Amino acid sequence: MLRKLAILFAFIKFISSMPIIEHSCNFVKTDTCVRIDTSRTLSYTNMKAECEKYELQLLSPLKNDMGTLRKVLFFRYPTITHALTNRQVNSAAERVQLESDSGLTFGKSETDNGNVVYNYDDNKLYILPENKKLPVICWGKFKARLQCPPNFKLYRDEKRTSCFHMDPATGNNEQCKKRCLNMKSNLGSFHSFEERVFFAKNYEKVGRVWVGTRFPAYMNMDKSTNREAAIKSAYNMDGSIWEPYDKAFAPNEPNGSGQENCIEMWVWGAYSYNDNHCTKFTEPKCFCEAAPDQTNVQY
Repeated sequence: MLRKLAILFAFIKFISSMPIIEHSCNFVKTDTCVRIDTSRTLSYTNMKAECEKYELQLLSPLKNDMGTLRKVLFFRYPTITHALTNRQVNSAAERVQLESDSGLTFGKSETDNGNVVYNYDDNKLYILPENKKLPVICWGKFKARLQCPPNFKLYRDEKRTSCFHMDPATGNNEQCKKRCLNMKSNLGSFHSFEERVFFAKNYEKVGRVWVGTRFPAYMNMDKSTNREAAIKSAYNMDGSIWEPYDKAFAPNEPNGSGQENCIEMWVWGAYSYNDNHCTKFTEPKCFCEAAPDQTNVQY
């Protein structure tokens, strides 16, 4: 029993003595991944190679890249005072340019040319020789590794991430809705002109597709009498919020009366939405949309 306890305590001691290496992509507001290993010090060349193993790079000193990241690292890792950056300078002109790009100034350095280092203590840049070693700090932009269902294409912008698919079979709106549901998806809805352009580039030969945006039943009157009100009344069947965006509807659309409460998209047109009959019109194909598998997010 004592021997087992001794082995257990030895194992715990070994585990507690192991260096903590943090690899985090959870800085959502800064759209950033960092990898920190304070147990190792490497030169510029070796650290660059180490970071590249994880599809990362040395810290960027530029304003747009650093943002609030400096504060995050400073308060989260107080023992780190210096960080190698991914920049090198070899002339006075390059130093002046980097000061302009970073919003920082250079402190008095060991050399005039070499690797640029950021100092957290005084918020300045310094130049160090090639052989100078510092703790490993790697940085990179967040890269989504999200998995879409088979035959779906991943779409991602600043506002949302989704998976798009074009079912080649034609049918009315209700038939398309059922086909999408059979693929564990919904009739898709576009939230911006950019999303529609993405779809058009990937499925430019489709012609026309049903989308999952509809008008409520009470809009059976002639929509051309007040198109703006009609467009605002639309809704997305997948539960997402419909927000009218620029270049959504074709000129003079929507204009239907009677039962034209479903919407088709003309893939070839800059202004593309058209209201149409939900069950009688069968020419369009089906635009399906699904949520990506979030279990495959990077790290």
